[in-house]
Amino acid sequence: MSEEKRQLIRDVTTRINKLPEDKKHYILGYMNGVADTVESNPQKKGGGMERK
Repeated sequence: MSEEKRQLIRDVTTRINKLPEDKKHYILGYMNGVADTVESNPQKKGGGMERK
């Protein structure tokens, strides 16, 4: 993983940790839903998020 991606993860984690507890759960639940959707519906060549 590149240093740029690691820094992005740190920044997002820092911002999420500053949110009130109910907002944290909402954001993390949304992110889990997106991750599940991406994993269950791989994108065709040239589109969407890709996991490496």
